[in-house]
Amino acid sequence: RFSCQYCGDTLPAKDLTFDHIVPRSRGGITTWGNVVTCCQADNLFKGSRSLKQSGLRLRCAPVEPTPHQIDEAAKWHVLREIVKRSDTAGGFKVLPRRWVVERTFAWLNRCRRLCKDFENLTRNALAFLRLASIRLMLRKVCNP
Repeated sequence: RFSCQYCGDTLPAKDLTFDHIVPRSRGGITTWGNVVTCCQADNLFKGSRSLKQSGLRLRCAPVEPTPHQIDEAAKWHVLREIVKRSDTAGGFKVLPRRWVVERTFAWLNRCRRLCKDFENLTRNALAFLRLASIRLMLRKVCNP
């Protein structure tokens, strides 16, 4: 189901990478029509060259997945780790990575625009989510 669009090898989702058909260094943008999955070897081989320059050929044209396909991929190909509390532990004990998702949502909800669902268009909501993420990353970089 998940395969390299250059060599055709079927690999687990964790072993595939995204590749821009028209490299970003040459003006390519990140859209469904310009991004394909490929193995790491082909991605490194292609580098920032065009398909013609690298000699690689696409097995099929890139397509935008449907919401159902994205849900199915997320359901079956996302690694999950359940961290349970020990029965013998007494008192409070920090559990590794248990609250990462909730903490991240709390950080993002500090941005006023993301607290409520005001956006009519998904692309606007995604833009504000990216801005909030950039804000978080800048805060971490500037205030270590």
